Amino acid sequence: MTSLRAILFGAVLAVSWSAVSITPAKAVVIEYDFNVTFSDGNVATGSFLFDTVTPLVSNLLITTTGGTNHPARTFTQIISQVSPVLNTWAFAAVDPSDGPDFTGDPVLNIRWFTNGDLFAPVIDFVTLGACSNPECTSRGSIVRGPGTLTGREVVVPEPGTLALFGLGLMGLAAARRNTSFR
Repeated sequence: MTSLRAILFGAVLAVSWSAVSITPAKAVVIEYDFNVTFSDGNVATGSFLFDTVTPLVSNLLITTTGGTNHPARTFTQIISQVSPVLNTWAFAAVDPSDGPDFTGDPVLNIRWFTNGDLFAPVIDFVTLGACSNPECTSRGSIVRGPGTLTGREVVVPEPGTLALFGLGLMGLAAARRNTSFR
């Protein structure tokens, strides 16, 4: 009887596992690597995550080397994001150590678009400007630059897969416990 239960338990796990693994992932998160050289000699490099479902930018870390118009900065605080319009996305970022009053401080503006391939985006424009008010809701553009943006998928585990894995481990523990009492 015990072996029949073990076979049935294994069959249920196998069917459940195949049903979960066939289900496509709900969210695709892309990590973009960023590299831009501005007209004043400033170089910006770094990365950020882009969630294709929400569509929001997070985990921003872009540093600049400093140029004629702007000192070196580390941009990690996103101050605005624009929802996609015709496969075009944009955001603006500041260095949080400059705040809370960002007036006159550098702001990085990035806009990119895709032609159907999220992993091969094209930078529409990148500017490095200055905030015109304390909240940096108004800003001026000082230097522009061409650059590259390359993407790769970040694996996000599905909750169902993790739950099923946990159930499998509990089943193994229970089976081990049953055999140890005999």
